[in-house]
Amino acid sequence: MIDFGTPSRVKLRQDTEQLLEQVDLAITEFNKLRPLSDDVKGRIKMAFLPDRVTSSLNMEGIVATRRQTLAIMDSMTVNDSSSKSEQEVLNALSADELTLDAAEDGQRLSAALLRQIHALIEDKVGETPGCYRERDVKISQAAFTPACAR
Repeated sequence: MIDFGTPSRVKLRQDTEQLLEQVDLAITEFNKLRPLSDDVKGRIKMAFLPDRVTSSLNMEGIVATRRQTLAIMDSMTVNDSSSKSEQEVLNALSADELTLDAAEDGQRLSAALLRQIHALIEDKVGETPGCYRERDVKISQAAFTPACAR
């Protein structure tokens, strides 16, 4: 397990502290605008969606661009000749939608929800979408080894 420490023990550089203070002030100002209309909430959600999905895929080592994500968002489909990365973008969009809907509905994180998300992420690209892995894995260039599959 990785020990990150508690916030009281974490020392930040002064410039980082100043940035966090600016963020806190911006959040305070933003919160004065609440409650937001459904239209504004939807526009904010859609503005961040392509970058959030693209960044998530890139962190997983999946090459995807913002342009590719936007194109797939427009059609919300891929065809048989589409690349694996295009399918992965579509899957990530579907999983993101499920995750946000679950959060907005107040659904608690559970094994069932994780399996639903995994099923969407791995649809048509993974060996066992929605199932727990049955064999050990190693993450290349990682300083740690994931927990045993059993």
